[in-house]
Amino acid sequence: MSILHHLRLRQKLLVLTGLLCIVIGVLAVTQWRVNQAADTVAQAYQQRYTSYMLANELRRNSDDLTRLVRSYVDTGEARWEQQYHEVADIQAGKIARPGGYEGIYWDLRAAGIAVPGASGPTVALLELMRQADFSSAELAKLSEAASLSIALAQTEMQAIKLVKELPPMLPSWTRRASWSMAPPTIAPKPASWSPSVISFNCWMPAPPAPLRPPRRRQRAGPPCS
Repeated sequence: MSILHHLRLRQKLLVLTGLLCIVIGVLAVTQWRVNQAADTVAQAYQQRYTSYMLANELRRNSDDLTRLVRSYVDTGEARWEQQYHEVADIQAGKIARPGGYEGIYWDLRAAGIAVPGASGPTVALLELMRQADFSSAELAKLSEAASLSIALAQTEMQAIKLVKELPPMLPSWTRRASWSMAPPTIAPKPASWSPSVISFNCWMPAPPAPLRPPRRRQRAGPPCS
């Protein structure tokens, strides 16, 4: 006969209650471990998203600066020069980051549409990257890209200066300023710093294995070396 047959009803209830408490304790510990693992995965994905957004902002800023200076050279309108300096000052941390800056902020500004939202902190883009716990190797790659972008900005400032110094509505200054912003001068330079951003994206940590989506065929993208 089993041991339970020799126990009284009260003792049987105590044994069953004890077993039930043990099972509940094991389930509670298991759930806590699962929640902890889920939080770790969520933080990893958030870190990856933040890293991508900040690196993409660096690339987008350089594109916006080139577009704005070309618009100023072509039209001579002061609003394009003003927006050019705003982009540079936001990236350098000289003025506060506008609300909605991560989206299509400058597209709306170019169309003359007011962008709602409160201003954010006054902080440089590279400092935001440090706060996002970028590794030293990642910061080195992005700092290299930022330095090359600054060198490109010097050419853009020369074009702005040329537009201001020469008489307005004169075909010769329009051709000279436009030539300084033409592909032979300015196009190779983004290509020189873009590999730094591409390389950074290749260095970004992959999603955790348990939640990584299944492999499937994708379009070919830039190679990672």
